[in-house]
Amino acid sequence: MAADIFITGATGFLGSRLLAGLLRHTDCRFHLLVRSHCAEDLLTRHLPPADLARVCFVRGDITLPRLGLDDGTVASMARSVTEVWHLAASTNFEESKRDETFHVNVEGTRNLLGVVRQFGKLDIFYYMSTAYVCGKKLDCVPEGPFDVTEGFKNPYEESKHVAEKVVRSSGLPVAILRPSITLGDSQTGDSGGESRMMYGYALGVLRAAMHAFDSSAAYWDYWRDGHADGGQELKNVNARLLSSYETLKNMVTLDDVLAVCVAVRDSGAGVGRTYHIVNPRNISCREIINVLQRAAKVTGYVLDPTLTSESVKGGTVVERAAYRYTKLFWPYATLTEPRWETCNVDRLSVQRVPMTENLFEFLIKQFVRYLAPPA
Repeated sequence: MAADIFITGATGFLGSRLLAGLLRHTDCRFHLLVRSHCAEDLLTRHLPPADLARVCFVRGDITLPRLGLDDGTVASMARSVTEVWHLAASTNFEESKRDETFHVNVEGTRNLLGVVRQFGKLDIFYYMSTAYVCGKKLDCVPEGPFDVTEGFKNPYEESKHVAEKVVRSSGLPVAILRPSITLGDSQTGDSGGESRMMYGYALGVLRAAMHAFDSSAAYWDYWRDGHADGGQELKNVNARLLSSYETLKNMVTLDDVLAVCVAVRDSGAGVGRTYHIVNPRNISCREIINVLQRAAKVTGYVLDPTLTSESVKGGTVVERAAYRYTKLFWPYATLTEPRWETCNVDRLSVQRVPMTENLFEFLIKQFVRYLAPPA
C-alpha cells in the first residue's frame, strides 16, 4: 500500500523541487500544507493532472497552534501519514526581523511537531536545516548536535540551530539535512525564481553596478549590446566590496540536494543521522567576483577585507549602493568555510554534482538573463 507524505514549504525554492522529485520517484500520496489559495494555485498550475490526483492540499500555517488545522484533518493524516518533510522556514537575515524569524523557524517547528506526534504510523521526520547552523565556528563541524560558542552571523542561522535542538528532543524518529548555499539546477540553470542567498548577493552587486549608468534601462541596453563580447571597453564601476580574494564559500545545486535527499530516503537508514549536503570543492571569492563581473559585463569591483561602513561613505556612488544592497551578506564575505564532516553522505550511493567555476558562471549568467527585462 502506498505511503502518505506530509510536506511543509512545498511552494518554496527547494520544497517545490523536492515535491516534483518525490512525485517522480514514488507512488506515494502527498498532503501539502499551504497558507492560501495563491500557494495552492501556484502548485496546481505546475503539476500535471496525474500528479495532482495524488495531492491533497491542507490549508494551515506553521506559526499557528496545531497549524490552524481542525480535529478532523489532523485525525485523517494521523491514520495515514508515515513520512514528514519540514521545509517551511524564514530565511530572513535581518536582525530587526529576529523575533519573526524565530517565531517561524522555532515556534513553527514546535507547532508542527505537536501535530506530528499524533501520527501513529510515522516512520521518519525529515528536517531541512542548513550547514550554517555552525555559525562562526571555523573548525570541524560534526554530523550531529554541537554547541556554538563563537556566535552566529545572523538570526536565521541561530534560529535553525535552536530548531534542530527542538527536533532532536521531540522523541520522534528524525533525520537532519544540512545543505550549504544552494543554487539552481546544474543542467538548466533555472534558479526557480530565487533571489536570496548567493543570488541575493549577486543581485546586490548587479543593482549597484547600474548606478554607474544613467538608469537601469541604460544599463540593460549596454548589457544587451554585448560589450564584453564585442571587444569594446567594459564599464569600470570603481567600487570596493568587503571580502578577501582567498575567502572560500561552499555551494551546491538544487538537483544535487534533491539527489542526496532521495538517496537518504532510499537508504532507509536516516533515522538519528545528520547529513551535510556540501560540495567537495569550495569556490573562492576571487572566482565569485570575477564571475559576477563577467555576468554583469562590468569591471572595477575590488575586494577589500578592511572596508568598513564608515569608509564606504567616502566611496563612489556604486560603492555606497553596493554596501546598501549587500551588507546583510558581509559576515559570509569575511568568514571562510569550516570543514563539515560528510561520512553519512559519503556512504550513500549517489552521484554528486561537483561545483566548478564554469558551473558557477553558467548558473549566475542564467540568473542575470532571467532578471533582464524584455528588450
